[in-house]
Amino acid sequence: MCTWNPHPCSHFGFQQNPRANRQEELRPTSPLSFGHALIGNVDFELPHGYRPDAYNFNTWYGLLLSYKRRFRLVFEILKHKNRSNVPYCDNKEGGLVRIFVDKIPFEYGQRILKTMRQRSYRDLYEFLGNFFAEVSRHNEDSRLAKSIRDHFGGTAYIASGQASSMPTPSGYQRRTTASVTATGTAMETVIEMESYICMQFNKQLPELLCGFLFQP
Repeated sequence: MCTWNPHPCSHFGFQQNPRANRQEELRPTSPLSFGHALIGNVDFELPHGYRPDAYNFNTWYGLLLSYKRRFRLVFEILKHKNRSNVPYCDNKEGGLVRIFVDKIPFEYGQRILKTMRQRSYRDLYEFLGNFFAEVSRHNEDSRLAKSIRDHFGGTAYIASGQASSMPTPSGYQRRTTASVTATGTAMETVIEMESYICMQFNKQLPELLCGFLFQP
């Protein structure tokens, strides 16, 4: 008599779905482990020696956008079929807001929060929308400040050291060899820095991506 075998591969000693098994191993089983997974797998990439100010804020803005994309990517992987273990979106210890801002250097994230009246959010996406609305205002203020600075020049001004240089990430060599000013290559620096950071991030979490993105 013939009987139907629901797992035909098992007869030959093959695993039925190794990716699904790996997914189960990696999926956080509580809000606490979810937060730990976020903290352990997302970093804010800061170029060596770089310090943001009102005049080079566009570089800082690009770094923040890169960080947001990486944070959202890992968050969405961990959240997949696991909504019950997503932490609350607030600034309390273990909350998504706290995890996100604590990774941002120079206390910038926490200081932005002090200008925002809302203390808890429906989800991560609502928080990021409000947070980056404030960041975008800073970016516009920086553009205005730079437009005023661009009206100053001459050898005396340059010699005074007021025109700052634009650093690039440690371990990265620019592909261009032309000697140019910082203001003329600010956007190019952000784009190249973004490519470098994405390249570094792509080396991380291969098993995590494999387990969560490839579904049976």
